[in-house]
Amino acid sequence: MEGEKKTIKVKVINQLTGEITEVEVQSAEQAKNLYIELAASVTAINKAKTQLLGYLDDFLGSDERYDFIDGKILRRVQRTSLVYRVDSLRKYGLDQDQIDVVLKVDTKAADALIGEMQECGELPPGTLKKIREEADMKSTKPYVEVR
Repeated sequence: MEGEKKTIKVKVINQLTGEITEVEVQSAEQAKNLYIELAASVTAINKAKTQLLGYLDDFLGSDERYDFIDGKILRRVQRTSLVYRVDSLRKYGLDQDQIDVVLKVDTKAADALIGEMQECGELPPGTLKKIREEADMKSTKPYVEVR
């Protein structure tokens, strides 16, 4: 493998501007160096984005939404998600393997699994409704997004 030289081409397109960037990599050393450089650029870009979002948050002030002329929307958002309680899952008859699956997947998939278990008689009717009622709500910290 050491003596083998394989040239690869990396081509990416900026979805906003349509700009095409192409790079030819001719060695593992060159690929490693380019990867390190790109990773550092991503870190710097993410820091800049965080600072700009802070500015946009200040710009919004007490408003929840601002519509730009170009159709983009600046808004303050807070996401919430349902977090099932382990004690509720146990109380309604799920075993540890089923609990592990339900807690690691998204809520829609968990609902589907519990619904199937109700349909085939493994769990009594209405179990999903009771588990959802006893679930905790988890909210993110409010943040600003541009769409």
